[in-house]
Amino acid sequence: MSLLISAFEGFSDQDFETYASARWSNNRYNLPRMKVKERLTALARAALPTLEGWSLDASSEIPDVWNGRSVQDQWVYLIRDASARARLEPLLNQKQSLMAQVQDPAQHHQHLILGLRLDVEGLAFGLWLHAHAAVDRAHVLARAAAEPEGLAAALAPLEMAPSALLARLRVAAMEPWLFVGERLPRDEVEALGGDIEARVAAQLEALSGLWRFAAWDEAHDHGAALAQLSALEAARAARAVTLAQQQEVAEAERAQRQEEAIARAQMRQDDEALWRERRRKHRAERRAAEKAAAEAAEQAKAEAQAKAAARAAERAASALVEAAEITAPTESMTSDAAPDAPSADKPKADKPKADKPKADKPKADKPKADKPKADKPSAGLKLGARVCLERGLLAGKEGEISALNGAYIKVRVGPLEVNVKAEDLRLL
Repeated sequence: MSLLISAFEGFSDQDFETYASARWSNNRYNLPRMKVKERLTALARAALPTLEGWSLDASSEIPDVWNGRSVQDQWVYLIRDASARARLEPLLNQKQSLMAQVQDPAQHHQHLILGLRLDVEGLAFGLWLHAHAAVDRAHVLARAAAEPEGLAAALAPLEMAPSALLARLRVAAMEPWLFVGERLPRDEVEALGGDIEARVAAQLEALSGLWRFAAWDEAHDHGAALAQLSALEAARAARAVTLAQQQEVAEAERAQRQEEAIARAQMRQDDEALWRERRRKHRAERRAAEKAAAEAAEQAKAEAQAKAAARAAERAASALVEAAEITAPTESMTSDAAPDAPSADKPKADKPKADKPKADKPKADKPKADKPKADKPSAGLKLGARVCLERGLLAGKEGEISALNGAYIKVRVGPLEVNVKAEDLRLL
């Protein structure tokens, strides 16, 4: 956000008071700090020289992670452009611990700068070199040793001996900042008003020679930064190759694991299919066996029932035979009885018997009647002959003569044998 302050008109007491310690982390003073930043930027644009590869930048006026959420001062400075900073970033990160990078991420602490700084005490303008600007520190020390005449020429406008600067550089290695320039208290800055622009410009112009001498670039690589950068790039390329190889190996292993997993899954599917087929066959065989057993049981039951029926029929036939044997003599006796015999069913009338004297009659000799002889079987009835029963319970049944027993003939009808009179048979 810009307040469109194009011309510098000086600083007020309130501008310096904005950076009092009680206001460092207070966001209520963001707008006053922004106004101070605009004024300081206008002064820097008017006083700072221009150089290709360097750009004008400023610190944040809002409490954030880049300033530790504490705005103690306002900076406006010349610094390497973004591409040059990105080139040196791997080397700078290597020379700092991770904790130092997290605790102090401000970019103007990583490089040599030429600019202005305003805080509650006053205004400073000149050249700054932070302890974390390792590349520029190594470069200026190596170049000073290699080109002492160049260092003397760079310090001539400042009327400073090279030995004094080198001593300060060596001492500054143990301190946060190396500063070469001028400091003015706030009262003097307020009194100068807009005229301070000429004084700042003169001082920065005098420091421009030292700034160009101390700043590292590829054309003046006295700190061996290029070799270190090349080594880092080679190491990074090697790591990239190693990482690519590891990724290829990991990818191959992952593919192999995937293939093995697929094979295991297929094997499990095949095993499960085989198990299901075996189970299906087992169930089918069990059902077939159960069905066969049931059929065998039914057949056995039917056979048992048939045997029981046969036994029952045999018992019935035996009973019939016994009944036939019992009734056969009775029928024979009935058929042989005299036709004149009085019926048993007719009651005899009682007649009075007169007492008649019995005359003695001489007994005449009567001839004896011949006794009837047993019927003989017909000539055609012989063993093995086929006959048909005409009377009795088995009337209409066909059989085979199995024995000749006088007046009776034994006929086999199926499993049965019955005694039948000859006249009750018809020869087939």
